[in-house]
Amino acid sequence: MDKSPTERNRALTGEHLANERTFLAWQRTAISTMGFGVVIARMNHSPGVHDSGIRMALNEWHVGILFVLGGILSACFAGLRYFKAQKSIESGGYAPNNTGIAISAAINGIMGLFVLWFLIAISL
Repeated sequence: MDKSPTERNRALTGEHLANERTFLAWQRTAISTMGFGVVIARMNHSPGVHDSGIRMALNEWHVGILFVLGGILSACFAGLRYFKAQKSIESGGYAPNNTGIAISAAINGIMGLFVLWFLIAISL
């Protein structure tokens, strides 16, 4: 039995609101990632960071830039994902984007490894 137009509208409204909440969560993540990148990049102005005397090929500025770029990519991905989900909700054929999630998880994992490597390198 088909739903009435009012029931369908309510269901779609709930799905669109959930899509918007997901988009906003991605935006918060992007902003936090970029902010963390700025904090890391500013570490080269902190006393004691270069006391070990080790010249690293990848310094705090590079790691900070990596995080800012990751945040920018995350914000762009969020917008693309939002509009794709919106179109899928309207057409009634929503399917999760497993590839996009896997790529996002891989990028965040790589960025985390860079931070780990950086923290180990500055503690030597």
